[in-house]
Amino acid sequence: MATSDALGMVETMGLIGAVEAADATVGEMIDALGVHIDPNEIVTTVELDGVTFSAGEEERYIRRAAGKVTRLVLGTATPATFALRMRHELADAVEGVAAKFNRFRGHIKLYNTLYILSLCSKESTLT
Repeated sequence: MATSDALGMVETMGLIGAVEAADATVGEMIDALGVHIDPNEIVTTVELDGVTFSAGEEERYIRRAAGKVTRLVLGTATPATFALRMRHELADAVEGVAAKFNRFRGHIKLYNTLYILSLCSKESTLT
């Protein structure tokens, strides 16, 4: 049985069309579910038993035996929505890198200050 919700998620368990889950791979199950996906949308995520993969990471899930999967959820989106989501994720990632760089820069400034102070204190004890 396959169900779809408003968030573009398709969930399946058991028999899909002519594909029996016990004898199929996850890739075959996803192909069989294709008829339940809006043709204006693309598959963006694949969730297997609570573990989510990017749809582009096919090598990580496509050959798995479907009979061992108790829950398969496909996340879908229109290309425009997917692109917008990726832009936001990229912006968040760049902000994270910038924050790490700024922390590193602060540590370098502190180290340089302490180093200069230690040199000054050595110089003052020598005179």
